[in-house]
Amino acid sequence: GHAGSNANSKMETASAKNLALRQVGAHVPDSFEYLGKTIRKVYEELVESGEIEPAPEVPPPQVPIDFKWAQELGLVRKQTSFISGICDERGDELLYAGVPMSGVIKENLGVGGVISLLWFQRRMPDFAYKFIELC
Repeated sequence: GHAGSNANSKMETASAKNLALRQVGAHVPDSFEYLGKTIRKVYEELVESGEIEPAPEVPPPQVPIDFKWAQELGLVRKQTSFISGICDERGDELLYAGVPMSGVIKENLGVGGVISLLWFQRRMPDFAYKFIELC
């Protein structure tokens, strides 16, 4: 049984269920307090009979050190990230004033368009691109 359960007959009580389990060969502890001892007893019986073979204890993995603490100890340094004033190199693709390099090529912005994005940090009108390219 469990908290809040409602047994409608004697066959539905925890005692009746435990008895039925014992009658078919299940190992049922007398109370939850004895669950660990019952598991150990069954395990030891299975080892003694040769049904199971104990596996060697595996040491737990080492817990990683906290990054901030490792930094303070001088074990690691902050990952370098380079941000240029004219382009953002943090992602998979360069960004010129928020425009990805592939966009510069797709839209055929040319040298004038790239210069406007890099120097003026914005897209200039087409005539400005062409004028820059004439110079």
